[in-house]
Amino acid sequence: MKLTRTHYIGVAILAVCIVIVGSILYLRWTKSPSYSLLQVRSAIEAHDLTKFEKYVDLDSTISHFVDQLISKSMAKQQAESGGNEFANSLAQSFIQLMKPKLDSMIEEKIKQFVEKGSGTGSELDAGDTSINLANFFSKDGILPQGIVSTKTDGKITIVTLGFFQPQTKSVLILDVSMRQMDGYWQVAELPNAYSFIDQMNSIATKKSSGKGAS
Repeated sequence: MKLTRTHYIGVAILAVCIVIVGSILYLRWTKSPSYSLLQVRSAIEAHDLTKFEKYVDLDSTISHFVDQLISKSMAKQQAESGGNEFANSLAQSFIQLMKPKLDSMIEEKIKQFVEKGSGTGSELDAGDTSINLANFFSKDGILPQGIVSTKTDGKITIVTLGFFQPQTKSVLILDVSMRQMDGYWQVAELPNAYSFIDQMNSIATKKSSGKGAS
């Protein structure tokens, strides 16, 4: 079959359409929550704090996490005090007084980890809750399984991430709340961060106990 001028024009138009569609899809992808999360990881790997802070609202994320810590600590205090209102009120006042300092400490540790990577100083310790940030990226740590689900409500998207834990052969779930910005999405909160870290610590404790027993 001999291609006529009309055929060539048709092929050219088709090629242009493919390029246009591809460009539109790529543009939409670069403005998606998934792409923004990849930029967070890229910033950590490149030790690019400026880029990291673009895609992660540290103040908001840390503040919400510390609120979770306070809530869990207060629940524990109330259980131990047997309903003593004075003791509970005193404990709550003290914890709230310490919140700015705790926020600042966690922010400093995260920034240090992003800029310098794993090693000395990458351990976050907040009372009963601590975790080594390097565990997220070491070969013996948890392995990212990708996005499990996304749920968007207006300008807020909840991205659920799955992480495979080789030691227990289980999948840990981390929810990431992201807000829509001008052309990108930004992490604003980790709604279940406390329980996620608690599971990580539990696994690490069992792993250490197993090594000690062997």
